[in-house]
Amino acid sequence: MRFGFSPRERHDRTIVVRGELSQSTSRRVLNKMHGLANRSRGPITVDVSGLSYFDSVSLTMLLGTERIIERQLGCPVDIRGLDEATSRLTGLAPEPAGKR
Repeated sequence: MRFGFSPRERHDRTIVVRGELSQSTSRRVLNKMHGLANRSRGPITVDVSGLSYFDSVSLTMLLGTERIIERQLGCPVDIRGLDEATSRLTGLAPEPAGKR
């Protein structure tokens, strides 16, 4: 699993996750999220649209960490691309907006 800062700008607070996110690799992403939140309270974006695999434990850990950072540290976290990754990996199309 590879992850890193988006190349758009040096101080970008986007974590781009590509490849496989499993219980054994998700800790690196969660540590990166905590590190960004502890340095400043600006919003963090986690882009998971490039995932080729994720398991339920790693997804639960990611969403739980999002809530902890937002509630305890007051730092907004935006997880992007989850619908796209889920539909690609499961073969199911997401529901149209307004139909949920």
